[in-house]
Amino acid sequence: MECRGIFPKFHISLLAPHEPNNTLVFLGQAAQIFYNFGDDPEWEYQVSELVDHAWDADNCLWFHMKWGLGDLTWEPLTNVDDIATLDDYLTLQNVEKVENLHRTRMSTEADNMPIDDLPRSA
Repeated sequence: MECRGIFPKFHISLLAPHEPNNTLVFLGQAAQIFYNFGDDPEWEYQVSELVDHAWDADNCLWFHMKWGLGDLTWEPLTNVDDIATLDDYLTLQNVEKVENLHRTRMSTEADNMPIDDLPRSA
């Protein structure tokens, strides 16, 4: 490399202070431009644990879930039936099927509670 004039050192006289881009002269030339690809449709929140379950007035099963981010939400069985945490919960409850879970009714406060809009699998 030295025969081509490239040496593994530099001279301090070649250093200059940094001067930022002049945005008045170079309009629209941002140093970093980010492109939004949107949310990944395959990405899902991770469930930490199923805290509790309850049956609503229409005899539908709901689970009180603790998400990986720490949020707590009530989710219907259709959002929970494909996760491994449900199998662990059923084992802790000493039942094999969700139909055999004890029939605790939801309080009226929980019936009126809105469900957070978190991405979930269908």
